[in-house]
Amino acid sequence: MRLTGESLECRYALDGQPDVGGTIATAAFVGSITEAAFTSVGRIESSIDIDMHGFDAAQGDVIRVETRPTATGSPCDTYLRLFDRDGKQILADDDGSGDSPLYSRIDAFVAPATGRYYVGVSSSGNTTYSAVDGTGTTSGISPGDYSLTLTRIGQRVIGATTNSGTSGIATEKTIFNNSGPVTVSILQLTYSYTTPVVVSGTPRWQLVIGCRTTVAHSPSST
Repeated sequence: MRLTGESLECRYALDGQPDVGGTIATAAFVGSITEAAFTSVGRIESSIDIDMHGFDAAQGDVIRVETRPTATGSPCDTYLRLFDRDGKQILADDDGSGDSPLYSRIDAFVAPATGRYYVGVSSSGNTTYSAVDGTGTTSGISPGDYSLTLTRIGQRVIGATTNSGTSGIATEKTIFNNSGPVTVSILQLTYSYTTPVVVSGTPRWQLVIGCRTTVAHSPSST
């Protein structure tokens, strides 16, 4: 395991070390996912091989999971599956990677609760195995080498709600411009807002305001 500039990189089979386990009990645990991407390089050795990776996420964490080609090694037609702590599949993807049609991406997974999650990498076609005991494998196509990247791309407030309402006459305001005073009466104000999505630690609110007004313009005297 070594720390590079922006990513934590772990090498398994390509370095001659033991392969990653294929169940949630034997998964390679990679820690908590942050904005600094975690990247591991691995190999699907056979048509029924599975590499399982475990990671921790906080409720509302938005996680991107993707496989990419390696700099060296043979191409792998990957299949990604995302599991909860009990081994129940949450999401899956076959050919969603933007880098190559052979590789996979699960984009913007929102963790429903704080806890441990698992990512299974296999070759395309081996898609129905049990994450708990590894049974139920089917023969996949094009095993080979892959790079797996997990990144926290933001955080979302779980259970966000939209609030709205209408006010009566809110205020009367006199402002000035080059032509003299202008009186604006706000007759009705409507609003709606949604609880924030937090992106890189910064709350982003969506706020919509509308109003009906009357304007009385009083030209300045000469």
